[in-house]
Amino acid sequence: MQVTTFDDSRPSRGLLVLILALVALPYFMNLGTPPLWDANEPLYAEPPKEVLEWDEGDFFAPTWNGETYWAHPPLSTWVTVPFYVVFGVSAWSERLPMAIAALLILLATFRLGRSLGGRRIGMWAAIVLAATPKFWLFSRQLSGDVYMTALLTWGFALALPSVGGQIKCRSMFLGHALIGFGWVAKGPVILVLYAGALFFAWLLGRPRGRWAELKPWRSLLWIVLLGAPWFVYMGIRFEDLFFEKHFGHYTFRRVMGDIGERGPLFYVRVLVGDAQPWITVLPFAGWLAWRAKDRRPEALLPWAVILWTIAFFSLSVGKRNVYMLPIYPFIAVAIAPLVQAVWAGAHRKGVQLAAFGCFVGCVGGALMLFLLGKNEPRLRPEIWWPLGIFALFAVPFLVAGWKGAGRHVTVGAMALVLCVQASVALSFPALARFRPVPLFAAHVALRQDKTQPEPVVIYRVSIHSMNFYLGRRTAKAASAEELRAAMGEAKTAFVLVPQHRFDAPGKRDGAPRRGLKHELPGATFNELARKPILTFRFDRSILGRGPTTRDLLLLWITLPK
Repeated sequence: MQVTTFDDSRPSRGLLVLILALVALPYFMNLGTPPLWDANEPLYAEPPKEVLEWDEGDFFAPTWNGETYWAHPPLSTWVTVPFYVVFGVSAWSERLPMAIAALLILLATFRLGRSLGGRRIGMWAAIVLAATPKFWLFSRQLSGDVYMTALLTWGFALALPSVGGQIKCRSMFLGHALIGFGWVAKGPVILVLYAGALFFAWLLGRPRGRWAELKPWRSLLWIVLLGAPWFVYMGIRFEDLFFEKHFGHYTFRRVMGDIGERGPLFYVRVLVGDAQPWITVLPFAGWLAWRAKDRRPEALLPWAVILWTIAFFSLSVGKRNVYMLPIYPFIAVAIAPLVQAVWAGAHRKGVQLAAFGCFVGCVGGALMLFLLGKNEPRLRPEIWWPLGIFALFAVPFLVAGWKGAGRHVTVGAMALVLCVQASVALSFPALARFRPVPLFAAHVALRQDKTQPEPVVIYRVSIHSMNFYLGRRTAKAASAEELRAAMGEAKTAFVLVPQHRFDAPGKRDGAPRRGLKHELPGATFNELARKPILTFRFDRSILGRGPTTRDLLLLWITLPK
């Protein structure tokens, strides 16, 4: 067995702290802007708000829009409530613990990299993870997946030495405890991800800890005892309703049903897009690991986590790209030895290839920003900074590659991504003009009847944040009949509706009208506000296949008597 070793004489602890602080800085910049991203964030940000401000709020069985929210366990609510209490309810105070969780993931990644090849490999692993744009973006919008990833990564970091034969019972059982606690982040799935990857790293690793010394059954019992109490409590409190809603509707339907249904290769496509830029060099890292013939569990674990996580979630019919979040730290650990090889200039042609890849990345990034500005002119002021960064770095990469300056190429690649992330963070306040819900909520609060507020209905659009900013219930409707039902006895209501859902005609001559304006004959519509809402989709934003923004209307509707 050949074990790859690295010079661990540098960097010093002081330099390490400084580097980690710098790479973590974009994670804490402008956390309060833009307003909540409606796709997912309000589903986690609203329950702790209701705990503090709504009569229906519940700390142990969190609610959303005044009703028990069965989809997610309560860890994100438990973490966010203290920050709301101390700093007030806002987007900034719900994102701050997310940034802290991301920092903890960076530290766990450093520890995993250090166990693989020393302090320098740990440093590169943490930097690569910090410079992963999708991980950065996920860490800026509240989601239980980030908390689960933090617990899972630290669980691996604490248990790994024992798997490799250096039995440390306290560390191992602390790692298990984090996995048990992680049940209240996203459910028992964290145990499957943890146990499966650890088992494969142990099974194929040499040397490895003795099976009996790892105390697998005692460990499993310890994790279950820590993870199960909340589920038992909910089962006792709500009886069959909890199992029907949480496990039956949300869990079973995601695995076998029609919630988020996607094909078996979905995660391959996700990683090709979301794990950039490092996914492009992962095959080279795999080749380097294969040549090293390093069979230690520390070397096998990153690949076990990556492959096991992709395989496990691919078995489910329902798929979402955020489910791949736990593998990003391990992609960083797997790539770290390759980064160190480029830094050391171990192979001149490899350095030149890396430099050329960075140059192509600069050109590609600049091209996509140019197309974005062309397809959505209102975004042009926000793209100048990252566009300038790509232009500034492009030619120096070619020069560094020609000279074989591996250190310049490595530092330049990391600095490029981190600078782009920081420039995007600086532009977030300007993006607030494309997140109109807080403005609409202010209109509603000003115009509503103070004694008996009129209904607020979200019509055929995925807007989840209105109740967060309005501070009261909202309703959803997908047809005129559902709209009438949501209004109940009220004859007037505030309605949020996209313009194309309001006044769109039929698709061809003689086709029935599809817009709300034509589905409620005799109703009176008063437009109170109109603002654009932004949707980042590659096919629209970059390829120009359809509008990147759509106008969202706030209407005052009066039904005929």
